[in-house]
Amino acid sequence: MKSNAIFTIGEAAFYAGITRRIILNYEAKGLIFPDRKDGESGNRFYTSRSLRRIRTVRALQNEGLSLDEIREYLNGNLDLLTPIHRLEKMRDELNRKIELLYERVHAAQNDSKSAK
Repeated sequence: MKSNAIFTIGEAAFYAGITRRIILNYEAKGLIFPDRKDGESGNRFYTSRSLRRIRTVRALQNEGLSLDEIREYLNGNLDLLTPIHRLEKMRDELNRKIELLYERVHAAQNDSKSAK
């Protein structure tokens, strides 16, 4: 892929491994913008720089950040410690729920052994 290439929205979606609808959603959320837009047809075109930004958004999304948080982060308005703390709280809650499930499993196993 050439660094100065221009891609249609379909090509950009293909190279980024996402759908055209996701790109349009990212645009609606202010995460990316087409590098060129044809006024008559409304066709959108993207450069490799835009593709890198799309991949960055996907990576941050896969790490658990919301699209709003990603936009704020990319605009320099969000300290990553805020979502990190939120994710830590989620992790702690999940660990607590896992422990409760283990307790239920052990209790059920003990009950079945007692019944024999």
